[in-house]
Amino acid sequence: MANRIKELRKSKNLTLKQLSAKTGISVSSLSAYEKNADEKGYRSPKIDKWVQLADFFDVSVPYLQGFSDKKEKITSKSNSVSTVISTIHSILIYLGRHTGTGYIPEKIKNGLMFSRSDDIKIQDILFYAINLIDTDSDDYLTKYDKLIKSLSEQVVSEFEKKGETDKEANKDDVSNIINQYYLAINNYLFNLKTTDFVIDRTISNLSNAMEQLNIDLTNKDGLSRHYVRDENGNITKIINEPLEGKLPKNISKETYLKINNVLNKAVNELLALRKKKPKSPTFYV
Repeated sequence: MANRIKELRKSKNLTLKQLSAKTGISVSSLSAYEKNADEKGYRSPKIDKWVQLADFFDVSVPYLQGFSDKKEKITSKSNSVSTVISTIHSILIYLGRHTGTGYIPEKIKNGLMFSRSDDIKIQDILFYAINLIDTDSDDYLTKYDKLIKSLSEQVVSEFEKKGETDKEANKDDVSNIINQYYLAINNYLFNLKTTDFVIDRTISNLSNAMEQLNIDLTNKDGLSRHYVRDENGNITKIINEPLEGKLPKNISKETYLKINNVLNKAVNELLALRKKKPKSPTFYV
């Protein structure tokens, strides 16, 4: 389901120009917001714009986004469960379009109760979700946006069943909402059920483990690059720091090398198995 911005605008007999004058949002932005995710030029609003438009139309943010059929506006919009879900949705969309930044602008968080550990969990969800998508295809962003929208619809539905979308959220609620996103992704993983997908995920996990082993063993003289960003996510400074590897106590370098060899052999065997099979069809959301 598409968002309801265009539908509500037309119900008030407003042109894009008139809506722009009343909300202060540019005509070009409103036009991009009204497109479907698979249309050229589509852009998802940031959370402050969702809230602004929901306030103008006197509806709830999830209703405007198309996640929910519950139209009633939520009074405690700054800290409600519903708005936390909407904010996480906006964060995931933003990070999906800026993959690798590792940075969530404060303006997107909208002053909600996100800690540093929450940021990391949200980024984990992002990369977990990206692994479900064919990132090499031209319509990757379209498929990614649809996946995140589908996940958000499931999370909203879960809280609507309990009648908790209007509830004022606390830190535990934020963690619970993040966990619901994890569960929704796990359901997608379970439903994929393709041998190729399992092989690819296993290779990815083994490769990550090998990369950490190599850092511990050989990269003591390497450099780690960190970026300093302004509030808009623009890089203002690049810092190069020594990359320190550290072997755990009671584990020798020789043992680590043996582990690395076993992992490398497993990856090669999986790759050989992958080549013997016909390529699975691209996963579409």
